[in-house]
Amino acid sequence: MFLQTLLINVDVNKRQKTVRALIDTGSQRSYILKETAADIGCRAIGSKFLTHALLGGITRRREIDNRYEVNAGSLKGDFSRQLILLEQSKICGPVVSLQPGPWIEELKQKNIHTSDINDKEELPSNREVPEERLLSTTKKFVLKDKFETYNAVFEEWLESREEVPEDEERVENHHLPHRLVFKDNCTTAVRNVFDASCKQKDFLSLNDCVAKGKNLIELIPRLLLEFRQGKIGVISDIRKAFLQISVQINDCDFLRFLWWKNSEQKEIRKFRHCRLVFELKCSSFLLGAVIDSHLDECESSLKEVATKLKNSFYVDNCVISVNSNEEAE
Repeated sequence: MFLQTLLINVDVNKRQKTVRALIDTGSQRSYILKETAADIGCRAIGSKFLTHALLGGITRRREIDNRYEVNAGSLKGDFSRQLILLEQSKICGPVVSLQPGPWIEELKQKNIHTSDINDKEELPSNREVPEERLLSTTKKFVLKDKFETYNAVFEEWLESREEVPEDEERVENHHLPHRLVFKDNCTTAVRNVFDASCKQKDFLSLNDCVAKGKNLIELIPRLLLEFRQGKIGVISDIRKAFLQISVQINDCDFLRFLWWKNSEQKEIRKFRHCRLVFELKCSSFLLGAVIDSHLDECESSLKEVATKLKNSFYVDNCVISVNSNEEAE
């Protein structure tokens, strides 16, 4: 059975957001995602004890749901209505029908899809531009006597990438130009930067074809304000966070790049990323979603800590404050 959906605007005190409403005529209550309620600045007008009963006699434990008064209206703005909605952390989830077997373990090795938002325009291979940039960048570093540094960084860095097999060279693909950035005052003095916004004339770039996801910049003011609540500030980040997230094999060929076979600079080899590329405009959102997913799935004894952490992350940076050393530990 498929349920109808509808795009609507919801707002509270002129803070508006466009959402997809799920129409379930068999439900006795109306709900709003906890995340959506926070985005539009909802303030609870009360709470209610509820037990949810599902088909087949399955019941969820009794819990308290916050109640919100929200204005819901059409996208054109010609119709609106005040609704009383109950808060839920999750409205729906995937329904998977699988027979038990050894393949279940394989499916647990989760990879990340880069979200394709454009299926009408062709994304070119873009091989020419990265090759031209590779030649010019190499020439520049040779003149500055920095090529060996560049090559050493690349050789170490290539351990988490893979070379494109010869029998897969002709599959649909896209190449990313890259350059090396030197920053002497940073913990990472040399960093490789990929240009996912590079495009040929009359064609799209890779960043034109992927969904950006939620605007995470909006989280910063709240994080900074909450950081000032406690007496002791705690700041941390996840080391090489993006490199810990695998990319679906079908997407890897759109993350190709070029490098030399050896320091003699006579033969160019093709490689592809198997891990999330920082410069993709969807990467920060995907990383945040992965972190949230892990925190949601933690064991019950760590739920309080996980909730604090979930409300304190900006991408891979954690900013939190506590009132004592014991609480920090």
